[in-house]
Amino acid sequence: MVRKDPDIRILDVTPDNVAETGIYCIKDKKSPGYKSKVEWFKARVNSGIKMKIAVDDSGRQVGFIEYMPAEIAWRPVKADNYYFIQCIGVFVKEAKEKGVGSYLLAQCKLKQSNIIKQVYVP
Repeated sequence: MVRKDPDIRILDVTPDNVAETGIYCIKDKKSPGYKSKVEWFKARVNSGIKMKIAVDDSGRQVGFIEYMPAEIAWRPVKADNYYFIQCIGVFVKEAKEKGVGSYLLAQCKLKQSNIIKQVYVP
């Protein structure tokens, strides 16, 4: 059973809000890796890559998930009609064991092009 903490909300990262929301896995916006990751994300978002960030009631980012259709995953997987989870994490101690990770996983089960995508976790 997926339990959502009432104080957690999920932000969809998009090319329009990535400058504001960030990309979670690289916090230092001055880092060369940050700029590269943002450019990578923007270049692939139309292919189906998704990033979602869990935010607590104070606005603090507490977890995230990054996933894409398995057909475009950079790792060699054969999993048509599945989502490939590239990265998931709940790093803030206060958010652990509150269902945040399960809720983020549930976000992968989205309807896209009338096909219910399954989730593949390597």
